[in-house]
Amino acid sequence: MGSNAMDLDDVSSASSQRSPCQKTPNSIEWTDGLNAKFPTPIIGYANPPYNSKVVTEAHARLWAAVNYPNAPFPKNLLEKLRENIKKSIIIAQMAIDSSSMSNDSSSMSNDSPSNLEGFLSHLETGNWYSAVKIYLPLPEASIFRRNTEVEYISQHWGDDFQGRALEAFMEKLKTPMTDTTGSECNYYSKSFDILQSSGIGKSRLVREMGFRMLVISFALRRPDDTGFPPSDPEIFDFLNQGNGTDMKNTHTRALSLLGGLVQALNQWMDNAFSKDLSAESTVTDEEKWNMILKAWNSQVRETPEIDMDGDIITQDVDYRYEPRQKFCGTIVANAENIRQSLLQLNFDWKKNYNYESSLEIRKYLHLPLQKLIARLPKRVDGLPMILVAFDEAANLYPDGLELKKQQTYQTHNAINRVLRSIICQPLWVVYMSTQTRIDLFVARQNENSSARVQYGPLQRLPPFMSFELHLEERKRCAERGSAELLKPISQYRTVDHMTGFGRPLWRIYAQRPYSALAEFAMFKLLRGNTEYNPRNVNHVFAAIASRISIDLTLNDESLDLARDAVNSHLRLLIAVDGLTGLVRTSTPSEPVVADSVANALIGLENSNTAQTSDMWTASIRTFTNQLLSRGMVDKGTHGELYAKFVLILSRDVLAAQQARQYSQADAFILSGPLCYKDFLQNTFGDSLFTVIQATMINAPNQYQGIDVDSVLELAHVNINHFTYTKERLPTKRHDMQLLLLQLFRSNAALQLHPQQQWWDLLIPVYHGDLSTNVDLEKMSALLIQVKNRIHKKAQKLSTFSVQSFGKGMLVLCIQLELGDNYQDAKQSTPIWPKSGPCVVGVEIFGGGSLTFPFLKDQAFAEEVNRILKEVIPTETELLQSELCNKLDGFRLRK
Repeated sequence: MGSNAMDLDDVSSASSQRSPCQKTPNSIEWTDGLNAKFPTPIIGYANPPYNSKVVTEAHARLWAAVNYPNAPFPKNLLEKLRENIKKSIIIAQMAIDSSSMSNDSSSMSNDSPSNLEGFLSHLETGNWYSAVKIYLPLPEASIFRRNTEVEYISQHWGDDFQGRALEAFMEKLKTPMTDTTGSECNYYSKSFDILQSSGIGKSRLVREMGFRMLVISFALRRPDDTGFPPSDPEIFDFLNQGNGTDMKNTHTRALSLLGGLVQALNQWMDNAFSKDLSAESTVTDEEKWNMILKAWNSQVRETPEIDMDGDIITQDVDYRYEPRQKFCGTIVANAENIRQSLLQLNFDWKKNYNYESSLEIRKYLHLPLQKLIARLPKRVDGLPMILVAFDEAANLYPDGLELKKQQTYQTHNAINRVLRSIICQPLWVVYMSTQTRIDLFVARQNENSSARVQYGPLQRLPPFMSFELHLEERKRCAERGSAELLKPISQYRTVDHMTGFGRPLWRIYAQRPYSALAEFAMFKLLRGNTEYNPRNVNHVFAAIASRISIDLTLNDESLDLARDAVNSHLRLLIAVDGLTGLVRTSTPSEPVVADSVANALIGLENSNTAQTSDMWTASIRTFTNQLLSRGMVDKGTHGELYAKFVLILSRDVLAAQQARQYSQADAFILSGPLCYKDFLQNTFGDSLFTVIQATMINAPNQYQGIDVDSVLELAHVNINHFTYTKERLPTKRHDMQLLLLQLFRSNAALQLHPQQQWWDLLIPVYHGDLSTNVDLEKMSALLIQVKNRIHKKAQKLSTFSVQSFGKGMLVLCIQLELGDNYQDAKQSTPIWPKSGPCVVGVEIFGGGSLTFPFLKDQAFAEEVNRILKEVIPTETELLQSELCNKLDGFRLRK
């Protein structure tokens, strides 16, 4: 046994708690070397102002530091710093700092010391890393953002795991076990893909499984990629060299890596425990598992070795925990030894997939795995014993689209073949990736690399996609109850509130400035780009979908767009058809993203009602030309798409006007509550209020005292995007009030179920004081019905409106007759219940600037009207549609 073996009676040394941050081995070697070379501080450093000798010596030590071997900084930044030193830029800065001290004797008491002071102070304590970092050039903006993301995620890596995704994942690992214990199993291997867009919690889910079974997760990042968890370059390099035209090389590497991993795990068990756990009878199996996992997680943890605060993270700096580095190195060393032996075998790697038939292969993989399984405690919960995860697994394909056209071999497929040969063992493999290449992992069955999957009888397990949104919002409401649910609406603008909605990723910015969160959200939405391009169809689709909630049609072009949107633009994967490769996607309701897109599309500089952002105009042009007119976007059945555009555009213009009242530092200044009257006036103009006023003149006595202007002025809407529902609206008043509040809290309006009676769109309205706790009885709504052709009959207001809202509330129901020519708005028969809301109906006709007065900019109005032309069918199209619908199923009436 190794000297570091753990006795069963003393497991405290295996604590999984994070130890104090330390520098990596290379950083320590670099620091120690410099301290040995310069054992004493610079003479005179403690007595500012500094003379020329101090400046010259400081400059010389900086030059020595950047040229000393193993400097723990990105190579490109080090090279730029060397150039600055050679060009005398740095010594000039030092001289200026020294001169300013001479002119200001109080500089030492300043809270912000000069760069030179900071440099000399760090040198005094031997902290060369912090000293050099002062003069290191800032990285490119994209690198800085990635570094910030890495830092923030690592800080939150140990937060409690929320939601039921873990439960669903464990069930997936348990359910197929009865079908995968024999060679006649109909599954190809014990492996599947974890597919979902970025920031949803894929890597964190696997990490959480590490508290329940032996989990080994490898991050396969490319050399130019940073991220969290940090890369395991040894594993990536070993597997990446297996891609190519040499099938023998590909498959021996896959075998060798798994064999090397199993061998390293057996070695770790030897060193970690002084006794054979399987033979120990004084400890239960559950206690044994707890001991193993506690020790193991302290060995392979993903949390960084160094204090990342302000550090520049690239793969030039290996900031993994040192034992993890050594373990990965051991795996690859073992694997390379095994591979050299396998290369000598006389084995038909192309045709013979029965690896267990070879005694030599069994010696390196199957037998060591059997030994490892025998050493692990038994399980009674149905879960496997070992889970191997390949994070950033898309990097197993150097260029997936090209490889499909060539006779090449990939380690991803080779690993699955190896897993087929050990299918009887309780070991599973999962593949996941932040930049999920759905086209690689969700191939059609007839494109699978295995003939046994293409033509049967085997099949691959379907992917796991079951993650949840709004976890923080649910947690807060569950823990705080009404104190959270009914908190004042004035508190909705905060970063902490807004990041409670959507994917868990946004929570890493919960305590950060709004500007940093907004910039990060766009960075993620645009796949790492820093600037929104209104002529890029992927940018436009991602941006508009986050605001309008649009669906894609089913064709080859839209399939590629959907895949790319999940891969890189935060769209969610809802369903996958393994036979055809078709996918169904959805844009989630995320107010953080919608706000960032609103800022990019309209901006505060375009807050005049007569001026609309060129970004919006260009974006709509791209949307109409590249998506709508080509049939890639679902146009809807009767104009809802156009109506949603109009309502969001009007809201943006009004929000930009209101934002002038706030300083740039205020959080979510484009996503706060808007005056209901202003919103209606901006969208529909004066004719709407003329109808409402005329309606109230004829109201029964109990409604005569209502001042409509005051009611509407004191009410507010709070939307920055549309989402959708596939459920009908609740009929009970309290349930309806909670739904409206939930929408209000998340800045959302709602596109209703296609079969919802009467209404197509719903915008929540609040008639109470924004600065006091919410009163559910004051929740109301703007209900909209959209029609795309002329209808002679006015809308009929349903009793549903009366049942679902509180007494005294004004419920406005608008029917949009988009297919008609403009005319003045008309009144529908109102509902005057004795107890309940006042329900007023208004018909509004046509489209364009006459109907919607905020469309004053001609170029902008023309682009918006093109959407209307696309979604409104002609008389011929209407007749054709009517006849085709009659062919669909049995018709009850002629």
